[in-house]
Amino acid sequence: PSEHLLRSISSHFDIQRIKNGSGWKYETDGSEKALKALKKGKVDIAVLWEPDVSKALKNDNFKKLLGTEDTKGLIVDILVAGNHTIAKNSDMIEKLVQNYFLTLKYYREKPDALARDVEKETGLNEKEIEQMLKGVAFANLHDNATKWFGVQDIGVASKEGLINTIVSTEETLKETNAIADSVIPDGNPYILQTSSFIEKTFKFGIQSLTKQTAQTQTEQFPALSDSGWQDLRDVGTLKVRPITFKSGTSVIDFEGRERLKDAVSSLQHYPNFRVVVQGHTGLRGNRAANLKLSRSRAEAVKSFLVTDLGVNPNRLRTVGFGSLKPLPRNPGESHRAYKYRLPRVELRLVSEVY
Repeated sequence: PSEHLLRSISSHFDIQRIKNGSGWKYETDGSEKALKALKKGKVDIAVLWEPDVSKALKNDNFKKLLGTEDTKGLIVDILVAGNHTIAKNSDMIEKLVQNYFLTLKYYREKPDALARDVEKETGLNEKEIEQMLKGVAFANLHDNATKWFGVQDIGVASKEGLINTIVSTEETLKETNAIADSVIPDGNPYILQTSSFIEKTFKFGIQSLTKQTAQTQTEQFPALSDSGWQDLRDVGTLKVRPITFKSGTSVIDFEGRERLKDAVSSLQHYPNFRVVVQGHTGLRGNRAANLKLSRSRAEAVKSFLVTDLGVNPNRLRTVGFGSLKPLPRNPGESHRAYKYRLPRVELRLVSEVY
């Protein structure tokens, strides 16, 4: 990675000595020894990784010129497996990938724990650790799927960052004379990418590590703060026949209760998702009154799901929109039919972001 960073800089900033010359490299076995070479004056510039960057900056004689936080898609950490391992040990790889994202989520939610573990590993002080972690960017499961592996998601323009990095890496190697010909098999970078493990984990959740028993319901869906709910990824609206109420009230009628029972039957097929219960009203009437009614109806649905149908309350959140988010009108739909569809309660599935 160190040499490739120098090659990339020389290519992008047209530094001919590195691109075409020789004798510019002083090779060491790792970042720690590169720092020692810098301190002894054996080199003018050293490529360092943390914690050696923070250690170097303690010395006023050294200045940081460029960090990977200033670059994008240049130095990328990638999990690589051989085809035989993928074929024979796919379950193992799937568990490894899922555990990685569980660990990542743990540290993202508990930055103090990350700082403590970094301190144990490196011996840096609090200020140095804070500076070090500023330069660390973890791609979560959503970013891996949509920004790196091109997996499609609702309302998100997917990108193929990994493919782009593979292609640009080869171009840099050619331009700096590290290779003469293409090293990508058949010139097809997609041969080098296996997206199935990320895609499966992204679309179906980290399910193999979650026990679906009454004993672990609370562990599976711990209580979330408002900001925690905001961080969840939208999956889609569960298809439910209209939940009906007694006119002008938040009292669910018999037919509405039966439809909620059907909804819970469907919900059992998606055990890893939380649910946002969204209340909506028609367009007529006072906006504030509509907002209050929509919230009351969402709360009534949640209460029925919890009290009568045994859904974990931590799994549910209620939101009332009143008349603020009307449905689009269908082509050729009569005004009466459209008006009938507007008052509704939707069950929106959302997923943890690992």
